Amino acid sequence: MKFDLFGLMDSFKQFHAGLFQNITSLGDGQTLNLGEIQAKPAHRVSGQVILSDGKPVPAGTRILVDRPNAWDPLQVVLDKDGRFDLQGIPEERIQLLVSIKGYRPSKKNPSLDGNQRGIEGRVASDISGLEILLEPGAPALWQDIDRPSYEEQERRKDLPLRGISSK
Repeated sequence: MKFDLFGLMDSFKQFHAGLFQNITSLGDGQTLNLGEIQAKPAHRVSGQVILSDGKPVPAGTRILVDRPNAWDPLQVVLDKDGRFDLQGIPEERIQLLVSIKGYRPSKKNPSLDGNQRGIEGRVASDISGLEILLEPGAPALWQDIDRPSYEEQERRKDLPLRGISSK
């Protein structure tokens, strides 16, 4: 069996560290010595949500950090200019999701996820100046999404996380 061992972002951020490790068991009733498990330095992801029509991001809008391989979501309220500063992000693949009524993530975002709900990619270092573009329109319906092959979707998930602009 395969398992994922992870540390919670909120618990680890005070140490500027993150933990994620894949584990494959030896079988039912078998003991597996994992040795010493090391946390890795965590990262900071900061940027801004931008509406393509130039309107301001509504007050109270949140950005959700989702770790697809860990049950550990993190929500942060955007400031009045749509800016965010996410700390304690582990070195792994994440999704960033922002939901604003009447808007959807733009296809101009290079890391647009396969369901066109947000952006998705690997974080391997600090990322600043990440701009996530939302455009007017209803969220894409499942049947209307022009998806690349499964293999291509999986390959894209491991590319670096990018918005319309990243520094």
